[in-house]
Order: sequence, then C-alpha cells, then structure tokens
Amino acid sequence: MSGETVTKRLHVGGITPNITTQHLKDRFASFGKVQTVDELAPDGLGGLPTADTSGQSSHSGQIRPFTFLTIEITPPQLRKCKRW
Repeated sequence: MSGETVTKRLHVGGITPNITTQHLKDRFASFGKVQTVDELAPDGLGGLPTADTSGQSSHSGQIRPFTFLTIEITPPQLRKCKRW
C-alpha cells in the first residue's frame, strides 16, 4: 500500500530572498511530483515588518519567509520530507 500516492499541501518556512519557486520545485521533486508552489511575493501587508529609527513599524517589501506547495507523494516519502 505504500506505493499509493496522496496529494498534500505543505507549509515551507525559512525562505530567504534568494530562493525562487524553481528552487523549491527542484528540491521537493526528490520527494514526489510537485504540482504547485504558491507565488513567492510580498505579503498582503507590503512585506516583512521592520522598525524604523523612530520605533515605528513599517514594511520592507520583501517576500514573506514562507509559502505553500502541493505535492503528490507516497506516505513513506512524506515522512522523509517532514524530517528534512
């Protein structure tokens, strides 16, 4: 039964600005068939929060440090992926 695939939507955190959607597709392809990766774009608030010199919060316009991807994967590969 472990050869059967399931479709999972995974949260991927710790993304740095130099990571692209293609990097994620390439990396997760070793675990299964990547169907989609959400756009790596600034979040709805205009980017990551920062504090300016007056202590006021603003947004940097950087990409959010996480995304979601959908992958077709077997249960054993999913366990390996979660440990990674």
